[in-house]
Amino acid sequence: MLTVTANRSTSERYRARLACVVGLLTLAMLCGCGAKMEETTTSTPPVEMPMDTSMMLPDTSMADTTMHDGHTGSDPEDPPPPPMSAPPDEITQFPWPPPEPTLRYSIPRQLIARDSTESSGRVVDRITTALNRAGIDMWSIHAIGSKGFAVIGRMEHIKDNGTPDDPRFSLGAQRNRKFDLGAYLKALIFATPGRYRVIVIAITPEVIRQYGKSPTAAQLETLLHEGASDLPDPMRGHAIGRIRPEALIYEFHRRDAHSEPVLVNSNRTTLSAVDHLAGAGIWSKDQLVGERNP
Repeated sequence: MLTVTANRSTSERYRARLACVVGLLTLAMLCGCGAKMEETTTSTPPVEMPMDTSMMLPDTSMADTTMHDGHTGSDPEDPPPPPMSAPPDEITQFPWPPPEPTLRYSIPRQLIARDSTESSGRVVDRITTALNRAGIDMWSIHAIGSKGFAVIGRMEHIKDNGTPDDPRFSLGAQRNRKFDLGAYLKALIFATPGRYRVIVIAITPEVIRQYGKSPTAAQLETLLHEGASDLPDPMRGHAIGRIRPEALIYEFHRRDAHSEPVLVNSNRTTLSAVDHLAGAGIWSKDQLVGERNP
């Protein structure tokens, strides 16, 4: 009986010791795992998650504020650019130095302007009125630089004395008809042989010291159709100032029905500049000569 009791006590002590050992081992394992996890946590860098930028506001501090249209958008309250101003009235320039004429004549200033304070508009009106009164009802205006202008009349068929022939305008532009080179060449074919002229009245402070190349009849026709019907308003309001009114006469001769009009040189014409201007009916000989020497 005593032996059985002793064996039972020994067995219980072994179980208690085994349980203690197992407990210590378990505790040790748990401590080791915890340390391992702590080491892994501290040594592994955090994983960066992608940011959702769909709902983020733009950072304008360093942003490029240039728009596609070239304007800057840094300040939404900037006023819009002013509208583009309308382009100024345009007028074609007369070739300068002028094409070499057959003759030129210094027109008495009194026929053109009353004094230097008169406006360019009044002067151009006086010239075009004289042309219309003479029956030259087609003309156009070109600028000469910024302070002058030229009025070119249509081509006339003339007699040997400088007066208009019949038909007066058989060659060149037709009234209320757009310039057409084909129509001009057709008119050239059927035009009457003889003498023709184009008169240009140039109003400018510039002194004519040289000429350009001699023009053809077609070139003068082109100038007639490229010119304006009036001066732009800014030019009309300018005081005429000190001007040098000049008449440039371009005389042509068509030998026969198979030849083109050819510019007549000054040493081959039988007419004077006064013959042309008075023959056209723009001014009389007395006005052209008498006004010069009152």
